[in-house]
Amino acid sequence: MIALQRQAFHSSPLGLHPPRVPRDEDALAPSKPAPITAATTGAPSTPDAAADAIPATLRETMHGRLRVYQVTTPTASSSLSWSWRSAEGHAERARWLNPGQAIQFLRSTFLPVGYPHSVHPSYARFHVWKFAETTIACAIGVLASQALLTALGVGAGASAGAQAAGAAGTAVAVQWILKDGLGEVGKLVLIQQFASQFDSRLRTWKLAGEVASVLGVFTSMLTAVAPSTAWFLPLASIGGALKSFYFTLWSTVHASFARQWAARANLADILAKDEAQLSVASMLGAGVGVALIALVRHDAPFLFGCLAVFAPAQLFCSVSMLRSAHFTMLSDVKLALIARHWLDATSTATATADHHAVTEIPPPIASSAGLTALPEHGFMGEFLVPSPRLPMIRPGVALVDAFTGPTATTDLAAALRLLHRERYLIQFHPSASGTSSTAMIALRADARARDISAAVLHSILAHEQGGDVAGTYARARELAPRFYSDLAASPDWDAKRVYFDDRGVRYSLPGIGAHEETGDGE
Repeated sequence: MIALQRQAFHSSPLGLHPPRVPRDEDALAPSKPAPITAATTGAPSTPDAAADAIPATLRETMHGRLRVYQVTTPTASSSLSWSWRSAEGHAERARWLNPGQAIQFLRSTFLPVGYPHSVHPSYARFHVWKFAETTIACAIGVLASQALLTALGVGAGASAGAQAAGAAGTAVAVQWILKDGLGEVGKLVLIQQFASQFDSRLRTWKLAGEVASVLGVFTSMLTAVAPSTAWFLPLASIGGALKSFYFTLWSTVHASFARQWAARANLADILAKDEAQLSVASMLGAGVGVALIALVRHDAPFLFGCLAVFAPAQLFCSVSMLRSAHFTMLSDVKLALIARHWLDATSTATATADHHAVTEIPPPIASSAGLTALPEHGFMGEFLVPSPRLPMIRPGVALVDAFTGPTATTDLAAALRLLHRERYLIQFHPSASGTSSTAMIALRADARARDISAAVLHSILAHEQGGDVAGTYARARELAPRFYSDLAASPDWDAKRVYFDDRGVRYSLPGIGAHEETGDGE
């Protein structure tokens, strides 16, 4: 009989197949039914039979609340029975305002499903700073709007006649439209020139957007103290353009940020909850700004004084937010730093083995925090500091940029003969100061992350030998597979894709590369 009931449970419309849970969860049930075991079914006592036992309770977490299902002997027509419990397993008491329900509502509105397990570990720190940054920025925006309206004479008085008021209103509308139009033109120029860097320089461009936002507000507020209304259009246009830069940079860079937060297939959920968080921050900031100009003052000196306080606070939040974020994405700069650290660690391990000494060897692949100790680690970890140990890296360049000068054709032919089995070409350009050089890396049409990592490693080895690409090729071919294997095995980095200033430039050879596949991202 019980065997038939179990079969009905597994064939129920809900299709439930309850997993095993620890037996201490049985204490959560008000009445614990006898578990179905071999003794009750008459089946032999085997590990497989024990694995099929139905637990008394099942737990399910929803936005921070614990739901406990009471699993009784199921039938085809039975429905699930459950109750809300606290984290300690106690039943929630019925209240007019249930804290558990309130927390569930807030979490479902502002946090991604499955938080914190469905997002990157640095998600919380990043978004706390982002909330503070957005609140301050919105307060500043209210002040800027007040300054613009003051410059146009809105609210200055009602002594003019109806005709003059209508003409003034038309002039205001025209100038406002022109201001926004010129800002859109500036935004197009920004996208055209720098869009290829947004993925590989996330922190830099995010901070640049915040700086542009502050400068845009400052420029717009200058209209309130301009000597005449003739200054309104140029100042407001520059301010509008800078604000357009900010919105463009945030909307594009934020997509890459959200992709890094998603630890599951929950990108849309994270973006939606980000919008909810920003909505609250925007309303809070706007309320602060309105309170200041309504309850205190709204003259130009007061507005500029508020800006002097709010602007540094906004930028401080921006820098703190970006420093709190540690992503697994690989950029060309991070790849170069990791390769440099890996070569140092490999050399240390080899020397230790040769001398049979016991020393502490650093991990072969550095984490994001470990890269900051390298002297070549530049601003926000997205730029390289010139060093004799590490060349500047420029992957994805055109052949005409890599091979220059009177010997360009000869150099290209030599590179093709040497690296005909590879999916990259390397040419060094010495720097004017002589402290470092630039490795210009041209990529073949079928190059993947594995090939880019090999090219970067080869470039560093060649840089150590004064740019000798040919003399270090054999060692590069020996070390490159090991380096990429260690990189792919590291939990700190996603080795399937490398981000750089990619303008889509690739070279190809007749009959080679176009039809070859190496796997997704590798």
